[in-house]
Amino acid sequence: MVIDPQSPAKQVSAGIRSSETFEERGERILGDAVEAYIQSGLPVGSRRLARRGRYGLSAATVRNVLSDLEQEGYLSKPHTSAGRVPTDKGYRFYVNRILARGGVEPISVEGREDWLHHSQNRETLLARASRLLADLTHQVGMVLAPNVADAPLKHMEFLAISPRRVLAVFVAGSGLVHHKAFDVPEPYSAEDLQRAGRFLKEEFAGLTLRQMRGRLLEKMAEDRARYDTLRRRALALGQRCLEDETESSDLYVEGTENLLDGGEIEVEEMRALLATFEEKKRIVELLGACIARPGKAVFIGTENPDEPFRCCSLVLVPYCSPQGERGALGIVGPTRMEYSKVLGTVSGVAHLVSKAMA
Repeated sequence: MVIDPQSPAKQVSAGIRSSETFEERGERILGDAVEAYIQSGLPVGSRRLARRGRYGLSAATVRNVLSDLEQEGYLSKPHTSAGRVPTDKGYRFYVNRILARGGVEPISVEGREDWLHHSQNRETLLARASRLLADLTHQVGMVLAPNVADAPLKHMEFLAISPRRVLAVFVAGSGLVHHKAFDVPEPYSAEDLQRAGRFLKEEFAGLTLRQMRGRLLEKMAEDRARYDTLRRRALALGQRCLEDETESSDLYVEGTENLLDGGEIEVEEMRALLATFEEKKRIVELLGACIARPGKAVFIGTENPDEPFRCCSLVLVPYCSPQGERGALGIVGPTRMEYSKVLGTVSGVAHLVSKAMA
């Protein structure tokens, strides 16, 4: 019996005497075995599955099917006399089957919508969303803010920190605020800084920072006679503000204490995982990659590209503001989790965040 975990519908290996009924029986028993283990955390035996009465099979026949599934790598046996537990391949089959059944509908998060909508600012909204994910799933909640480089300009302002140091304040159309301090080769008066901000706002309003970079370089390369001193200095300020600007996004993480519950993750694995949360860089990269792909992403155990995450699963979903700014959110938890419920919850929170960002 061979079941392709990437396409769990109707895959049986060549050379094995089988029928659709035989194949479906194996899929049903595998799905039930994974589900039973998720619910109890105990190895699943053939007698326990046979007692469900869903197959019309004896415990011995179910045992043979489980043995076949073990040989194919979907289940493993922790001890000789014990039942079986899902492998990462078994979980992958289970998750793909959930997604293949028409996807996962977002779970309604009653009573929490106002809590998000009444956030005082974007930062509070996203921090609350990560807390909400942690509370609802009892896992680690993560929210990646939209990349500031993709935010459309609404307002630009420059403030003098010292004679040769300036603070640039960028306000996006959605209210996202980004600021950066940098040195300048010559002093600017407060009036010159105000005029420079107004000029850049009028010239580039509606463009993203990413688009502004290219346009600024084009304009600075144009005939200098086209612009008076003030405008040339304004362009120089804008260019200085955006150069070497990392295309970074703020990350909000809540609920790392949930990793300690359940004893699913070994101590050494836990330490490496917590260190990764402290560093944040790899989590930002994982969530950032999710933004570029449509739909939900689930990484199970050894499917994760980074060693610290191979002891757990990640469920990630992108979100998008009405202004087109894209971010991502999700959870990190043990491979033994209620995937259907978690997928629905993460999708529901992503939907709420998209609405609240309006």
